[in-house]
This record gives sequence, structure tokens and C-alpha cells, in this order.
Amino acid sequence: EAVTSPEIYFGSDYKVGVNPCSPDQMYLFANVKMPGNPHIPYDELLPRMRELLPPLAGTIRTVHDELSVRSLRSPA
Repeated sequence: EAVTSPEIYFGSDYKVGVNPCSPDQMYLFANVKMPGNPHIPYDELLPRMRELLPPLAGTIRTVHDELSVRSLRSPA
């Protein structure tokens, strides 16, 4: 419910944003500077995203607080 329009947050080594897709779904992305561009296994996506989002405020903080396994879309 908190995501009603696209928002992007910029930091020195990250870009995080949200974009509503429907009344009950949104797209969350995080572009993060990570040496070596490592692959993040699917089962680590949620904990990694939670680690990244807490320093942010506003809508991103609300999204962080509501993230759950149900939030993730299964890999195709």
C-alpha cells in the first residue's frame, strides 16, 4: 500500500527503488556495488535485501519491514 509511485534512492555505492505494478504488487530493485559481481543464490536474496535496506528511510523502510518469503517471486 505504501508504494503508489516509482521511487529511487541513491547512495555512494547503491541505487534502490520501487515501482508499483498493480494495486497489490510492486517491483523492488537494488543495484549494489559488489566487488567481483558475485552470484547471489535465490535462498539468500531476502536476507541480503534486508541487510541493504535498513539504513534507508521513507517508503523503502516500510517495504523492508514488510518483506517476507511470500514477497519473492520464484525463479523461472
